[in-house]
Amino acid sequence: MIDAKGATSSVKDVIAKIEGNRLTVRPSAEWLKSHQYPITLDPSVEISILNLYSHPLKGEDWVVSFTTRGTADLVIAPNDQATAEDDQFSGLYCGDEEITNFHESGTNGQESRIEVKNWHCPTAARVVHKTLKAGDHTLRFEFGGQIAYAFNHFTGDRRYAWAENAGWLNASTTDEKVTLSSGGLTGKMWGENIGWINLDYDGIAGATNTTAADWGVVNDGAGNLSGYAWGENIGWINFHPDHSQVRANPDNGRFEGQAWAENIGWINFSHNLDNYVMEWRTPPMVTTRAASNIGSRTATMNGHAWKVGTDITERGFKYGLTETDTWSVSETGTFQSQDFKLAPEGLTPGTTYHFRAYAINAEGTTYGGYISFTTESAQRGSPIILKESVKLKKGIKLK
Repeated sequence: MIDAKGATSSVKDVIAKIEGNRLTVRPSAEWLKSHQYPITLDPSVEISILNLYSHPLKGEDWVVSFTTRGTADLVIAPNDQATAEDDQFSGLYCGDEEITNFHESGTNGQESRIEVKNWHCPTAARVVHKTLKAGDHTLRFEFGGQIAYAFNHFTGDRRYAWAENAGWLNASTTDEKVTLSSGGLTGKMWGENIGWINLDYDGIAGATNTTAADWGVVNDGAGNLSGYAWGENIGWINFHPDHSQVRANPDNGRFEGQAWAENIGWINFSHNLDNYVMEWRTPPMVTTRAASNIGSRTATMNGHAWKVGTDITERGFKYGLTETDTWSVSETGTFQSQDFKLAPEGLTPGTTYHFRAYAINAEGTTYGGYISFTTESAQRGSPIILKESVKLKKGIKLK
């Protein structure tokens, strides 16, 4: 605030109070009484928090992005009883530049208070704290008489993806549920700070992403996602941008990797656990791998099978003298996603065989590609060792 004579208030002259979900800010009555009217708010100094709400768990970073206009002293401090042992200060940045000319106080069991004189940042800034103790914490930002808050609301429910500038995205709300299938993602995600994100244009998994009426997030069948989602307030989200890709684990639907949103930056899918609500039930995925321990009458055939949501009940190999399944070797049981190997016997020496792996679950049967190997020729007995004293009769030749 600035009075008629140009005197400027400090942050102590503004009283802020949180009641429920309402933030109330009012000038100090004592300051108003002691200064000459008219009193105005300084329009050249401003601070805005870009991501009001965050939900980091223990060991994760609490990143608050903010912008400022003008030049003034900046103070960042807890607005509750949180100490440096709860939220440990990690860094302050203006754009990509780390700020080092600050004063930090309260590092030993006290409130961690960061002060920067004459702060000026023409781009988005961020402050990072390491969450050492999860809980509901609030940061208070003071800048040239302006006050803003950022909130850390702890949640143990991990059905979320994290957007660096927009907070959590929920895949299973009371209104919408995201479904993952072998064709792609359908449904909507809810962003606490950005609203709905639609994962497919028509609600049917699979899209070419070539027209305004045919877009969506697609799955190549192996869990590698690509294509686009649309956020009502943030625009397009690319699930396979340069240098990254979102991938769904074919065993359990867990996600990893990052998507790129054109207006809010990276969305991180690496923190999701089992209760990230997705569905994916298809036949197994199978890869044939090179044979090993090749002898004259036996060889070890190798493969890998992913169960894709449903346990594998049979796995094995088909093989023949050409890429035709003449014989087989297999095993039954309840199998998870893993390598497996079997060694058929009775092979013919010096013969080329073609084989492929297969696996069966309740959704169907899948085969890997063919690979070939050749068995060793039959053994010809033990070697003969000749010494210098051995003499050969005329007409005897060694080959």
